[in-house]
Amino acid sequence: MPCRPQPTEDEAREDQNRWAANMLMRLCRACGGTIPAWIEEEAEAEHPTDACTAELCRTLKEMDPLLRAQVVAALGDRWASDLAYWWKTHREADAVREADGSATQ
Repeated sequence: MPCRPQPTEDEAREDQNRWAANMLMRLCRACGGTIPAWIEEEAEAEHPTDACTAELCRTLKEMDPLLRAQVVAALGDRWASDLAYWWKTHREADAVREADGSATQ
């Protein structure tokens, strides 16, 4: 079986965006809300955009910390740890971009 080549930057970004779309759907379900059609479309898109990654960041930033902890706990162990890791690394990257004067996302 041939080795799989390393994903290109575009492929890695698309994977990240697809993951964010799926995580947003899980968050909507955990909060008892409906899933907006555009998020479902992004999750199924061949080339998802950065919209869900930006929305996930915005949602987590604006969420009350107690509610965020409850919602993350409702996701279950695997998803909660994935989201916690993503949120930690995303905030660290935001801090670096802000320190450099770059736009955040």
